This record gives sequence, C-alpha cells and structure tokens, in this order.
Amino acid sequence: MYTREGIEQWVLVHVEVQGYVDKHFEQRMYMYNYRIFDRYRKQITAIALLTDKDKQFHPAEYRSEFLGTSIRYSFNSYKIIAQDEAALLQSNNPFAFVVLTVLLALRRGKLTDKALFDLKVELVRKLLEQKFARATIRGIFYFIRNYVVFADLENDSKFLLNIYYCFLAKRNSHKIFHSSFVYFMNEKFMYV
Repeated sequence: MYTREGIEQWVLVHVEVQGYVDKHFEQRMYMYNYRIFDRYRKQITAIALLTDKDKQFHPAEYRSEFLGTSIRYSFNSYKIIAQDEAALLQSNNPFAFVVLTVLLALRRGKLTDKALFDLKVELVRKLLEQKFARATIRGIFYFIRNYVVFADLENDSKFLLNIYYCFLAKRNSHKIFHSSFVYFMNEKFMYV
C-alpha cells in the first residue's frame, strides 16, 4: 500500500484463527512470525482470533529464556466468546456480524434446529437493516448461512425461502438473494 505521502509501505498481517486450546499456541505464533520475517524482511503485525469455548484460554505472549538469552513476543488477540452480543448488535462494523455468527456457532450444540432457525433469520434481518454495500451483505449472508449449519439439512432450504420471501421488499434484498435462491433451487438444494 502507499502512505498519504506516496511512499510504498508493506503491511504484513498474520491472522491466526484458533478454535481449540493449545498449550503451544504462543510458541507457534512466534515461529510463524519469524518465518514470515525471514522470508520478507518486513515488519509484521499479528492477531489471533480465538474461536474456542474456553474463557480462560487467552494467549497473547510468548516468552523464552535460556542461559542469558531471552525472547518476548507479544501479539494481538481477540477472544470471540468474551464479546458482548448487545454491543455487537449495535455496531455498524460488518465484522460484528461475523463475530455474532461465530458466537451462534459456539452455542450451536445447545440449540434445537427451530431455535437456530429463528436466531439465523433474526441475524439476517438485522444485517439487512445495516447500510452496508450489497457485496458486503451478500458475503456476510453466505457466512451466516454456511458457517452455522442445521442438523437437518432440509432446514437450510426453509431458511433460504424464509429469507427470500420475508425480506424481498427490504433494501433491494431480492438482488442480493435472488441469484443464490435461483441457484439453490436449480441445484436441488445444493449449497453454494
């Protein structure tokens, strides 16, 4: 990318999605950091997106010390399960809907398909109320639809039909969902 002054600036971002507790996670983050640096010789920022269910697991630093030599590597981390659902619903950041979807997935085991159906429809309804670009809404919709799946796959077709008919008039949503709906129906309920 280029700065406002027109100077080329590399921005290397290491994003690590971690869905389980790993006692060596901090070391792995450090290893990835030095491998990226070794290859590109540029500064790196890192963020760990922690999608596990353990509220106590929140790594953010690797330390090592041996015979007078020490290393301290700190990295950003974002714990999904620690996020406030109400605040996310009030946010105008598209990433909030991604986080809400992951929170829904973390609760998935405790929900019936009916409860999951209602929550997914409500999440899409709130998504359509946002003033995001169509491409952003479409991408988030696909994520909501495919990241948290129903136990009974037939509920996916019901979900898509519900979204298509209930929200047809809202914000030109038919333009967002029409192609998905047509493809869905033509492929006999195959996933897109």
